[in-house]
Amino acid sequence: MVNMPLLLPETQSVQTPEANIQVFIHGQGPLVVVLPSLGRGVEDMFEFSSLLAAEGFRVCLLNPRGIGESKGSLDPLSLNQLADDVAHVIEKVSPAEAFDQAHVAGHAFGNWVARNLATRRPDLVKSVALIGAAHKSFPVEL
Repeated sequence: MVNMPLLLPETQSVQTPEANIQVFIHGQGPLVVVLPSLGRGVEDMFEFSSLLAAEGFRVCLLNPRGIGESKGSLDPLSLNQLADDVAHVIEKVSPAEAFDQAHVAGHAFGNWVARNLATRRPDLVKSVALIGAAHKSFPVEL
């Protein structure tokens, strides 16, 4: 792998009906949305998103409610609400003239949000990538 400088993303705030979501955007092109693991922000994905942006993608990393500058009710909070936040972000950060669907990558806990979004809003999701989507117990045959 070639060492390349880390590109800092632009920061935006997306207002949803229930929350205000902090998003970071790298690059231009087809949209890739990256969802972090439980209780973590997306800053540790900046190098990954820089690489994707260099390959011609518009990468959107979003901090879920309660992380970074993202605000919104946490009690109670469901996967549906987290996925709805992502849906609103996709609708707002995708240029209308270029909107198709987003590729959604969920890291660890983010995989559950990505799957929920893809199931409930297939109109917004082109593909789902599961990154580190392990479960704590597996059937012995696996």
